[in-house]
Amino acid sequence: MLAQGSAHLELPGRLIDTNLISRNAMYVLKTLHDANYKAYLVGGGVRDLILGQVPKDFDIVTDAVPEAIVKLFPRSRIIGRRFKLVHVLTSNQNIIEVATFRRNITPEPNKASGSLKAAASGMILRDNIYGTSLKEDASRRDYTINALYYSPFENVIHDFHAGFFDLVHGNIEMIGDPMQRFHEDPVRMIRAYRFAAKLEFTITPRTAKDIPELLPLLSQIPPARMFEEFVKIFLTGHGARSFDILMRDDVLKYLLVDMVACSIHAIMWTLYAMHLLAPTSVTTKANTTCHTSYLRLCYGLCVNKSFIACNMLNHLILKHLTRLSPKLLTSF
Repeated sequence: MLAQGSAHLELPGRLIDTNLISRNAMYVLKTLHDANYKAYLVGGGVRDLILGQVPKDFDIVTDAVPEAIVKLFPRSRIIGRRFKLVHVLTSNQNIIEVATFRRNITPEPNKASGSLKAAASGMILRDNIYGTSLKEDASRRDYTINALYYSPFENVIHDFHAGFFDLVHGNIEMIGDPMQRFHEDPVRMIRAYRFAAKLEFTITPRTAKDIPELLPLLSQIPPARMFEEFVKIFLTGHGARSFDILMRDDVLKYLLVDMVACSIHAIMWTLYAMHLLAPTSVTTKANTTCHTSYLRLCYGLCVNKSFIACNMLNHLILKHLTRLSPKLLTSF
């Protein structure tokens, strides 16, 4: 059996319907290419294109460093301390995220340089060691299905970790040693469940084996980042499936860190409202705004341990649900 990363497959670009690629993404790719930089679509956008779906976001990777990227795009800015990225604001106010190639260097715990820093647990706090090639960058991606690169100029999909095989076979497979990669970034465990729910894929035994032991590491993640994952899990069209598999594997409680039963109960009502009052496949802007407001309020109250307020929110949610759907409670 070939080791991960030991083979470079070049798949035909005809696997992708280029009409599904946004003009904004193509503008950014062409601008970088015309400036003699390498530029590729990467990650979930390529994955979704191969699956015949319209990507929600288009992420781009390049050999240009952030400071060079912002010189090419007047309406852009460098963001992030943990991972430096560039956000390019397009003419219709969309944001295209552009990252520089990274390379795989394991930092020593509690030792830091200007570009690399890790906590004692192994969690990477800063990683801005830039690479020079696709192969180096692919080794830093989390899952094989997210390590696919598309070049519209070559009309080729580059695959270094059998991501296409896993895409065809419905696998969520970690690149590298799962134990080490989860220590580097515990949120990768939650991402595995999100992708499993969204794509209706299966987390491979090799990837899943250490997750139960490592879930407590999620307590190290800042609440703002956890909330961002929470919204992606429950407000992007696959909330019901996410809820089912997170409850099945007893993972949900680790998303709700530092909360007691009444707090969790308030959030459960919010999630239940989202499942029943908005279709999981089609979510209107109004419903999303309403549900996000509920979820943000509830999550904020819980993180701040405002348990009395959470109990009050229980009653408000129940009243809202009953008003919108009088037969709702019969499903319990």
